[in-house]
Amino acid sequence: MDNAVLRAAPAGRRPAEGRSRSLWRRWLVAAFLGETLGFLVPVLAVVLGADGLPPGPRVIAFAVAGAGEGAELGLAQSRVLGAELPGFGARAWVGRTALAAAVAWVLGMAPSAVDGWQDWPPVVQMSLAVPGGLVLLLSIGAAQWTVLRRLAPGAGRWIGWTALGWLAGLAVFMAVATPLWQPEQAGWLIAGIGALAGCLMALTMAAVTGWGLVRVLAGRPVSTAGGAAVESAAERETPASGLTATEVADRVSQGLSNASTVRTSRSVGSIVRANVFTFFNGLLAALCAVAIVAGPWQNALFGGVVVANAGIGIVQELRAKRTLDRLAVLTAPRVRVVRDGADAEVALADVVLGDLLELRAGDQVPADGVVRTSRALAVDESLLTGEAEAVAKAAGDPVLSGSIVVAGGGRVQATAVGDAAYAARLAVEARRFTTTFSELVAGTNRLLRWIAVVLVVVGPLVLWSQFRSTENEGWREAVTGTVAALVGMVPEGLVLLTTLAFGVAALTLARRRTLVQELPAVEALARVDVVCLDKTGTLTHGDVRFDEWEPLDPGCEQEARAALGALTAADPANATAAALAGAFPAIGGAPAQLVPFSSARKWSAVRTGDGVTWVLGAPEMVLPDGGPDGARGRADALAAEGRRVLLLARSPEPPGADGGDAHLPAGLTAAALVVLAERVREDARDVLRYFTEQGVALKVISGDNPRTVGAVAAAVGVPGVAGAGDAVDARTLPEDDDALAAAMETASVFGRVTPYQKRAMVRALQRSGHVVAMTGDGVNDALALKDADIGVAMGTGAPATRAVAQLVLLDGRFAHLPEAVAEGRRVIANIERAANLFLTKNVYSLVLALITVVTAVAYPLAPVQLTLISAVSIGVPGFFLALGPNGRRYLPGFLRRVLRFSLPAGLVTGAAAYSAYVATRWLDPSAGVAGARTTVTLVVLVVALWTLGILARPLTAWKAALVGAMVGVVVLVLAVPALTEGVFLLQLSPGVLMLAAAIGAPAAALVELGTRLSGRPA
Repeated sequence: MDNAVLRAAPAGRRPAEGRSRSLWRRWLVAAFLGETLGFLVPVLAVVLGADGLPPGPRVIAFAVAGAGEGAELGLAQSRVLGAELPGFGARAWVGRTALAAAVAWVLGMAPSAVDGWQDWPPVVQMSLAVPGGLVLLLSIGAAQWTVLRRLAPGAGRWIGWTALGWLAGLAVFMAVATPLWQPEQAGWLIAGIGALAGCLMALTMAAVTGWGLVRVLAGRPVSTAGGAAVESAAERETPASGLTATEVADRVSQGLSNASTVRTSRSVGSIVRANVFTFFNGLLAALCAVAIVAGPWQNALFGGVVVANAGIGIVQELRAKRTLDRLAVLTAPRVRVVRDGADAEVALADVVLGDLLELRAGDQVPADGVVRTSRALAVDESLLTGEAEAVAKAAGDPVLSGSIVVAGGGRVQATAVGDAAYAARLAVEARRFTTTFSELVAGTNRLLRWIAVVLVVVGPLVLWSQFRSTENEGWREAVTGTVAALVGMVPEGLVLLTTLAFGVAALTLARRRTLVQELPAVEALARVDVVCLDKTGTLTHGDVRFDEWEPLDPGCEQEARAALGALTAADPANATAAALAGAFPAIGGAPAQLVPFSSARKWSAVRTGDGVTWVLGAPEMVLPDGGPDGARGRADALAAEGRRVLLLARSPEPPGADGGDAHLPAGLTAAALVVLAERVREDARDVLRYFTEQGVALKVISGDNPRTVGAVAAAVGVPGVAGAGDAVDARTLPEDDDALAAAMETASVFGRVTPYQKRAMVRALQRSGHVVAMTGDGVNDALALKDADIGVAMGTGAPATRAVAQLVLLDGRFAHLPEAVAEGRRVIANIERAANLFLTKNVYSLVLALITVVTAVAYPLAPVQLTLISAVSIGVPGFFLALGPNGRRYLPGFLRRVLRFSLPAGLVTGAAAYSAYVATRWLDPSAGVAGARTTVTLVVLVVALWTLGILARPLTAWKAALVGAMVGVVVLVLAVPALTEGVFLLQLSPGVLMLAAAIGAPAAALVELGTRLSGRPA
């Protein structure tokens, strides 16, 4: 689910806006591909002669084939449903779909198993056909309903929709296939017609069942445990002493805790399924089984690639999961609750229904609730509703989970927890590792979709061409050629290498105390061209400390000190109050009135029992007109030195209220200046110099006095800032979006920025075409971090800020940011290299497949020979290149560059391969197909290894050794007859070697020339 903005919706219901169409499209693609690929299994059974078996074995053969078809369909469907339905049982769905499909095929084939069934009376035939047909149509839907019924009300309708989908699909199949199928047709033609009709059947079935799925899931409420118990516990008011231990244990046993069914990281089972049960793995496994049947056994060696890819992917993802989960625990928010009359801290998931939550400024509300007591509590709900105003909350007011406490505090009783809470998903979704836009992932997924379409379209054509080729002596050779063509077009390791690159980058950063909460954020950070920095906690250490007291009215100094102590004691939930608490202890009881500090107001106030209001805040906010006593001038002078200055003022009038928010009392007079000290981070200057050298613009955005911010920015070397006077007061900025964007382009340092202005600034920069990173640690940074392309939070920051950030610097060291940028650049550059290797192979495999369709020659490569080529020129070197060091700067246009290199390189390689095949058949007809394939293998190896050398540039020592090792492997294979002839089915001779060199060398030169002309970056 997209977690950028959660729109306001009734609690307990799914936000459904725009999801139905997206669900239908995803289902259409998945079900179509699953059924199309699955239908190839029974088609293949026909090709292999299952239709000519005796009646009993024929039924068994097609039952097995039907189970394979159902498994492929169920697997594809489960990928969509698993993302849509929490708690969905993918394994049960796939298994029951496969079993139901097998039953359906048995019912369909059963009459043919009985001799003379055609001579039975029509009444008997109809009496058996009608119920049999109904069972056939309803079997899959009924099997899937057993999984769906516990997840969606009204799931019984799914049986009818599935039956309707299959009925429509079968009608289309018969309408297409019946007129085209004729007696005594060749097997390949029967298979081709069946494949075409099967594709149309699959598309019809997917469309109809997709419409049904949308309607079955429409309005599905979020499940809640406990039924009436939930309602009762939510409505009963919890006493001020909180729940007892017995009540907590009882509610945990009823499932009334804040634990969510949505995981913050993938489970072990889901990691295994994601690496094993993929479309391409399923295709390769099916092709491997076919290759084993067709023989020789060597042609099935590519099945080892499936096992290796899955094994490596599982191991690496499990390593990443363990490391990231351990670090995520360190940053997981803790919640203050009242239980058994005492305050306690518990994990977010351990909150139970009815718990009394103690909330303070900077907290993110962990569950839906109702306010029981309020100390000027104000929350920001803009992450949920989009409304950019703090909302005051009094006793009895509702509070939504995901809201951020911006001022005051209070106690809230939890009325909805876990999946029942409206926005409990917010903090979880921030760490799902999948939400940040990734150019690599988007480009790779687009490539995979194109390749899947090509496979569906070209596969049947290749099968048809191989069966009609006179160079293939029988069905085994035709099937082997088809397998080779399809294997060549499958990018078997591209997804693996992309996942590995992200995972290894996340592990590397984790060792450097940087938690990556969304893996693609590593890549996205490398694309950033503007970094927005908060001053406090980023350029400076977050440990603000009291430095100096300057009384402005000596006659009330003692009263002022006491009032400052009362202010810090009454509103302790901010760093300033913590810094002043030691120097100004509280004297006396609680104040008569409190206005807690707000980042938007930038002041706080108390009214004491003697009728005096004391206000502490930014001098220009407390005395906006300057005042008659020169306090503002002195404050500005101190701020110009880079010091943080607060003004304490007094008034006999109480604070006013306007629209639910407080405003300053009338008649304020300055009483004292409070000076705070901050330490500039030692590494700040080096980090900013790094970004400047890399062409990244820097914007310092702070809520502090502009002169203070300007002085600190000048001290750390922000470009274009010479001193305090170069900072812009954000109160003077225009509200118009275009004008604000123009102002952001011309200035680098901004002071007195409100939280909503920070958010507007980030959006203005994005509107100007920039990729923006925002760093911060306070609750006033949370909105901007959420909207930025990359949010970076300090590990010591507010829980709400950490929850919405993609990167968390656990030890708060700003110096880790360049390390994250370097990892992102390594990932982007290396995956581009790997993608070039894989796509080049896919292109020349497609070229050869299309040539064989047109010319009806045998496919020029055997599967085992493609395995050798892929291993030495793509698989092994691609693995090392994807994980090796690479400092190339980010360049936009990943997919365009990959296509610009791979298309010409693949076309040249494919043309050279076919030329080698034709030349061998013409020069040495006695060599046969096996001899011609030997020449083709050598030519492709020459060009592919040269392409590898190009993509490995600049050739450092380790990359030169890698390319040399791959060449050495090829030489070893050619030098050992047991490998040459016994494994890779090559027939070497001096003539073959000379012809391969004569064709391969010019082809490699053409690839080199094309690379130089295209100006491909190193």
